[in-house]
Amino acid sequence: MERYSYESHNAYLQAQLAKTERSWFDGRRLSQHMVNIAQLLKCLIGINWPLERNSLVVCMGARRGLELAAWNLKGYHNVSGVELRPRREHERIITGDFSRLQGIFGDGICDLIYACHSFEHCYDPAATASEWKRILKPAGVAWLSLPTALGDGYLPSESDPVLISRVTEIEKFFDPLRAVWLSTERKPGRGFDMNIVLLDPQAKTRPFSKSARREMARSIRAGTILCRLVRELSRLARRVTRTRRDYSLDICLWIQRLRGPLYRLAGTARGLFTS
Repeated sequence: MERYSYESHNAYLQAQLAKTERSWFDGRRLSQHMVNIAQLLKCLIGINWPLERNSLVVCMGARRGLELAAWNLKGYHNVSGVELRPRREHERIITGDFSRLQGIFGDGICDLIYACHSFEHCYDPAATASEWKRILKPAGVAWLSLPTALGDGYLPSESDPVLISRVTEIEKFFDPLRAVWLSTERKPGRGFDMNIVLLDPQAKTRPFSKSARREMARSIRAGTILCRLVRELSRLARRVTRTRRDYSLDICLWIQRLRGPLYRLAGTARGLFTS
């Protein structure tokens, strides 16, 4: 592992907040999160680990809230996010530091941690991993997607201070959790991204019935059509406004406001997105 050295924790905060300002309209798109979540659910089916619809999912590095929107499109509504400085008011996005979650989350309450390109932004990787393990249930799972030192042209920086070279380095931080699934994908100009699912091999999981397996398989496909619609509407909005802004979250929130009254008229308060 390689790390960037800051003069102080305050210098780290300033660098991360400046990164957030620069990449406000950049970063992971809704469709990319949908792919990641589908991969994760397929892995959980493969290892016989049930993720029920009411499971608590915590997105580390929630940014604008696209991660939460993607999980909601998949049918999971008990989702929260943590961000140093949220860029949009959201009841489910909490302002906080990854390594300082005391008073925010209790011990052993989280079923799954979803960290899409977040861990490499932490100030103290050991303390961050310790906090994430603390809030996970004994049979909880962590998904990490992060850049690696594989390939050329990528080094630790002010904005990405932690650079992992091998999966064993992640396992050392998250011990006793072990990698039960791993993939890498080539990113032009920045080496490879590593996607990892971590699970405690000693943790006893609940029985995974055939009906639960079928339900999770449906979750893999759920939201795909809406996601494509959101992507096309966002592309149309960029063309009309002649900007590079990603309108995906704005469209998701608009769908929420539209669908909510329709569901209530149908006799149920359950909408596409819930807070």
